[in-house]
Amino acid sequence: MKQILLYMVFHCIYSICNAQVNKDSIKREIERINHNYDNASYIAFDADIILSSDTVLGYYDRDKQWLKFILNGSSYYYATAEAEFLQDDTLSVTAYRNEHSMIVAPRNNKVSNSLPLNGFKDSTLYTYFLHYDATLTELSSGDREINIFTDSVWAMYRKITIRYNPVTYYLSYTAFKYNDLASANPTSYDTLGAPLLDSLPTLSKKLEMHFHSYRFVTGDDIIHHRKYVFFDRIRKRYVATGAYKGYRVITTGLSHVGSYLNDPTYVDPSSNE
Repeated sequence: MKQILLYMVFHCIYSICNAQVNKDSIKREIERINHNYDNASYIAFDADIILSSDTVLGYYDRDKQWLKFILNGSSYYYATAEAEFLQDDTLSVTAYRNEHSMIVAPRNNKVSNSLPLNGFKDSTLYTYFLHYDATLTELSSGDREINIFTDSVWAMYRKITIRYNPVTYYLSYTAFKYNDLASANPTSYDTLGAPLLDSLPTLSKKLEMHFHSYRFVTGDDIIHHRKYVFFDRIRKRYVATGAYKGYRVITTGLSHVGSYLNDPTYVDPSSNE
């Protein structure tokens, strides 16, 4: 009996220690992924984003979009069907195609701030591992897969999946499954009495991102604010240029710019900058 008890105690201690080592190695893997994207040099890739949800009445909703990324150190660019965002060494620019407007602001610091793993960095990363279990698996495809999960119905995320190439540390897939606590009653119905899909309370949602088509790009003009705006030194304002000529430009957080909105019809005769 003593031998059995000693074995059980040793096994429990070993399991706890092994789990902690495993979590530490997973933390290092996630940190390395973020570091890899922060230091990427003229890397482009595409991402398919799928948001799906289930409802209390068994209906399912699904929405799919695409993103295009270009990363180069602290400069980066991404585009969706509705908007473009870029950051270079001095500015960040967000252009909205349907509204024919753009926002010009100071640059941010980290590329991975705009990537889906930013929530697992620094102190937040360690907080998650205090309340979640985690596994690291070698897949037959050659990728590694990290799963972070909990059984708690009160946790925002029920499961997070991170799949990546262990050689390049580039992402191939991420998924975030989270709860949406709501009542069981639909809020509106169609003319035949059936509940409208967008009015049904959801039980859970899943956000998936498939990363693919990694490639190198060249050319210093790929990520630069001059593709979108130039600075009129006389009127101290940014003016849309090139393919974005006529866009309304709104500036924020820039001390060298006037406090009024830019006139989209104004064209600087010496706009070579």
